[in-house]
Amino acid sequence: MALSKAVIPYTIQDEQVTAQHFLICCTEDCENSCQFYCNPCYKPMCEECRDKHQKTPETKYHEVVPYRDRRQKLPVEKCKDHPSKDIDIICENCQVPLCSKCAIRNHRGHKLDDLETVYSDRFTIFVNKICDIHQYLLPISQNMQKDIKEDTKEIKEIMDKIRTSIKIEAEYLKQLTDMVMTDNLEQVKKIEQSLIKELQRQDKNYENYNSYLEDLIKDIHGYLSFDKVTDNPIIFSLSEHLKTKPIPETKKPVYPVFTAGQNSKDDVANLFGRITAPNTK
Repeated sequence: MALSKAVIPYTIQDEQVTAQHFLICCTEDCENSCQFYCNPCYKPMCEECRDKHQKTPETKYHEVVPYRDRRQKLPVEKCKDHPSKDIDIICENCQVPLCSKCAIRNHRGHKLDDLETVYSDRFTIFVNKICDIHQYLLPISQNMQKDIKEDTKEIKEIMDKIRTSIKIEAEYLKQLTDMVMTDNLEQVKKIEQSLIKELQRQDKNYENYNSYLEDLIKDIHGYLSFDKVTDNPIIFSLSEHLKTKPIPETKKPVYPVFTAGQNSKDDVANLFGRITAPNTK
C-alpha cells in the first residue's frame, strides 16, 4: 500500500524547552508550568490540573506520566487505499504500517502492534541518542579536538626549539672546525718556517763555500804568476796550497704530507645530537 508524507511534530528544541520547564499547561485558563502529560489526551498539564484530570470520571483512568516520559503522538497520516482511516497499526511480519481495514483484509493471522506505541518507543530511543551525543559523545569529542589543537601548538613550539638547538650545535661544530683548521694552518706555518730556515742555513753555507772557492782560485792564480823561485808556492808547500775544504753536506728536506680525513656525512651526523621520536604504532 502507498503512504502519503508524514509530518513529525517534534524538534530538539522541544526537548531543551522541556528540560528548562518553560512549557505551559494546556488546560484552559491555566498558566502554570507543565510537568505532566496525559498520553490518551496528548495534553501537557500542571500538577493541579493532573489531579483534577484523574478525579474526573471520564479521564480518571488515563495514563498521566511526567512530561519527559510522555508517549509521542503519532503523525497523522491517511491510508491511501482507505482515505477515511488513519495509519495506526504496524504489521510485525511484513514490517509495514497500515490502517485497521488493511489489517483485516490483508494481514489476517499476522502479529499486529499499535503503531503509536512503537513510534513513541523508537522516538524515545532516538531522543535519548541525541541526548547521549550532546551530553557525552560531543563534549568528549570536542575536548579531544581541543587537546589535538593544543598538542599541535606544543609540537610546533618543541620543533622550533629543536631547530634552534640544531643550528646552535651546527654553529658550535663550525667553530670547532675553524679552530682545528687554524691549528693545522699554524702547524703548517711552523713546519714551513723550520724547513725554510734549514734551507737558508744550507744556502748560506754554500754561499760562504762559493766565496771560499773564488778566493782560492784567486790565490792559485797568484801562485801561478809568482816570478821567483825562492819560496815559490808551486815548488814549496804544494800540498798546503792545494788543500781544499770539502763541499758542505746537504740535507734534503723531508716534505710534510697532508692526509685528508676520511669523514662521511654519517660521521658528521654522529657528532650531532640525535632526534628521537617514540614509535606510537
